[in-house]
Amino acid sequence: MGARFFMSNIDKKIVILTGPPANGKSTIGGLLSEAGFCHIEADNFISSLGRQRLNDGTWSDIDREEYMTGAAQAALEASQTGQPVVISDTLTLPWMREFMTSQLAQPGITVGLVFVNRILDEKQIAQIALKRASEGHALDPDALVKFRKLFVPLDAITEPHVTLENPGDVDLNKLLVTALATIEKLWNN
Repeated sequence: MGARFFMSNIDKKIVILTGPPANGKSTIGGLLSEAGFCHIEADNFISSLGRQRLNDGTWSDIDREEYMTGAAQAALEASQTGQPVVISDTLTLPWMREFMTSQLAQPGITVGLVFVNRILDEKQIAQIALKRASEGHALDPDALVKFRKLFVPLDAITEPHVTLENPGDVDLNKLLVTALATIEKLWNN
């Protein structure tokens, strides 16, 4: 990969990659980190108790606000280096996306939403869920399926965004080029 991406204007940039679980947000965030972005994986800010609650169905809005605040603080700190920042997070409900963007609202910071879209059938979802569970992902397979179904699509009027169509298992260099082009489109809208 090795391509480097640099912003041309003076505002600090934070991109939020959102979409249903298993759509490739973390993979794309990792690719963008190789291109010069600081990648913040929001799941890393979920406490062990939060992970337990996430999977047993007792996950609360307080749990959600706690991890989102941690991810936003990390993104703001990282943005001070001048490096563009990308946050990967499902942000299932509109209020969560609003909460995250409000946590990032600072003078000199531009925040943009990228909806990562990926068409998956039930078999693919099950395979991805099992693979992620074996890697210690925050969502167990049942919770992954549940949160995919609960994801509320972004509203173009109240949640301006661009869409990144993730074709899935393809050449990662091509996926990186697509992600960079989508981000350019985001900033040029």
